[in-house]
Amino acid sequence: MFGVYSKGGSIGSSNNSPVFVTDDKEQAKQKAKRLRSYLTAGERKYYKMSYVVKEIKEVDNLTQ
Repeated sequence: MFGVYSKGGSIGSSNNSPVFVTDDKEQAKQKAKRLRSYLTAGERKYYKMSYVVKEIKEVDNLTQ
């Protein structure tokens, strides 16, 4: 399983849960690319926001 996680942002906005979860790595990459395209220039440069794809090792982490 693969998850799309948000990266960066202002202090206090961190969240360790995935934004999107799928079994297909290519689908996760496309979703992350689409989400990155919605970010404004200020969010990308000042807040260093982005979306990354990571492999999910344990399914139990999603329920918490």
